Amino acid sequence: MPKHRTAEQWQQLIQQHTQSDLSVRAFCQEHHLSVTTFYDRRAKLKANQATRSEFVTAKADVAKPPTTKSSIRLSCKESKLELPTTTDAIWLANLIKALA
Repeated sequence: MPKHRTAEQWQQLIQQHTQSDLSVRAFCQEHHLSVTTFYDRRAKLKANQATRSEFVTAKADVAKPPTTKSSIRLSCKESKLELPTTTDAIWLANLIKALA
């Protein structure tokens, strides 16, 4: 009677085979698997891994624009500087580098 395995169980079996020094045929005999089924499951798991994306879907929260104007505030010892958030990032980086 055939034994039904989950995708996780097949993944574990395939990893076990990869780590073993056995041929596919010897591994399948040792684990009472069909060689055809082993190759089929391995191909399906590889296909699933190839189609899975590593990216995460993100949605922008556009509920309400802020009511107060935001700004960038820099302070060093007793000096304080407030800049608009539209300040060029490269210019700001050069300013911080020069002050350091």
